[in-house]
Amino acid sequence: MSPVRRNPTIWRTIAEHYRARILSGELRPGDKLPTARAMARTFRTSVFSVQHAMAFLVREGFIDRGHASGTTVLARVERLTRVGIVVFTGAWIPETYWKAATILAERLEKAGCRPVTLLERYDPECDAKHLLEAIRALDIQGVVALNAPDATLARLSKFRIPLVASSPALKNRRVELAGTAFCELAVRAVRDAGRRRPALLTTYPEAQRDDFLARAGKAGLRVPKSNVAAILGFHRNGLAENARRAFEAVRRLLARPPETRPDALAVFPDDILPGVVQAVYASGLRVPEDLLLVLYRNLGVEKFVSLPAVWIEADVDAMATAMVDMLGRIFLGEKVKPVTIPCTLAP
Repeated sequence: MSPVRRNPTIWRTIAEHYRARILSGELRPGDKLPTARAMARTFRTSVFSVQHAMAFLVREGFIDRGHASGTTVLARVERLTRVGIVVFTGAWIPETYWKAATILAERLEKAGCRPVTLLERYDPECDAKHLLEAIRALDIQGVVALNAPDATLARLSKFRIPLVASSPALKNRRVELAGTAFCELAVRAVRDAGRRRPALLTTYPEAQRDDFLARAGKAGLRVPKSNVAAILGFHRNGLAENARRAFEAVRRLLARPPETRPDALAVFPDDILPGVVQAVYASGLRVPEDLLLVLYRNLGVEKFVSLPAVWIEADVDAMATAMVDMLGRIFLGEKVKPVTIPCTLAP
């Protein structure tokens, strides 16, 4: 067996080795590092030297050491000291975004940043001028926007400040939840349940309609375009109007003759669930015997839905980690690509 090195600076060599791999992108946020004993064998040194190196990387914000989870690479935000987390809210704030804001703050603090959380009223016509004034007054160097209107993001993106959001309005600088991943899992749930005539109710017809129909076709389900209903003007309508439109759309779908009536209904997002649930109750259909419901979990409204349903949710922790990493790369002038966080079937 090779002798253990007695090099007093070996810990720096170890730290620089992993620091370089993280900076190059070889090790990504969430990746786990080998155990201290495995590193000690690799570098032919003592566990104490490895622990010294890991402690240095923790202080520098590159890794996080947990007793149960091991040593994990953190999202990188170098030279950023103050980051704004802007949550746009209407009548209520989606539970997903509350969780994301909390996790974002934790990630930023571990990376050596000071997070500043701002609540902004959801207004599709917001000119973002006063928001920019607040960002400048608080000396914020980068912004993560959650649930932001596309028009607001378009205006904010014109200013010289690193910006990451969960909206396709930013093109490359976005980390999206759900999206087409919802359609993929919804079709899988429908197929696994043995249903043949699924329908989709969505507020994002451009992004989901064709994807849903294509995935259904690949799964051997013949779904007419009339089985995709959309609520247009979702962000302008208000909660009561969206609920009314959702009720009418579902009522029309379920009023069809039994041979053409949908036997499964996927709904995205869950802002419109109050109207959906009301229409299902009014139809007199049994759930899930007559109608399988596949719903998206975001706002936390599942606590108030007594109907049995298949729930699909997104990995909010992965979303927050990806956003912090992307913001750091933008701040350093690196090119970034959009990231889509996959959905999972909730237990």
